[in-house]
Amino acid sequence: MIRHFFRNNDLWLIGAIEMIVGSFILFRFNQLEITLPPEIDWVDDLVPGIIYLLIGAFTTVNAIWDFWWYKIRLLLLLVAVFLFGMLSFCYFADCINSGHWRMDPFVYGAMLIFSLSSIYNEARYKLMGERKIEEVVKRAERIAGDS
Repeated sequence: MIRHFFRNNDLWLIGAIEMIVGSFILFRFNQLEITLPPEIDWVDDLVPGIIYLLIGAFTTVNAIWDFWWYKIRLLLLLVAVFLFGMLSFCYFADCINSGHWRMDPFVYGAMLIFSLSSIYNEARYKLMGERKIEEVVKRAERIAGDS
């Protein structure tokens, strides 16, 4: 379990930051200043704070136990990309409307880029499925046996 924890360091870091962001939003430490349209004003409410906490907990658990169903990692990372993208967009729009610049949109944007790079660095051979992996291994063994 400790081996998985250190091997998946980007995944548990994303999960931990999602939980921190969720707790900040739940306890109202970090709120939008100007009322935005209701389509994008939902990011600092109670329910999204709980969602950030839950997704962060799921991501951290997945980093520690390294589930066999590998596509759940990409699903959790895609949800993180969506959440950090919405947070950075809404807080950036709030900074533009209020004229008061903060570090929030830039931190969320950095986490968005980090989450996207984690998706890009995921091992592609694990996403092929078990049957495809067996076929690739058989081909590699056949090629190694021929030489």
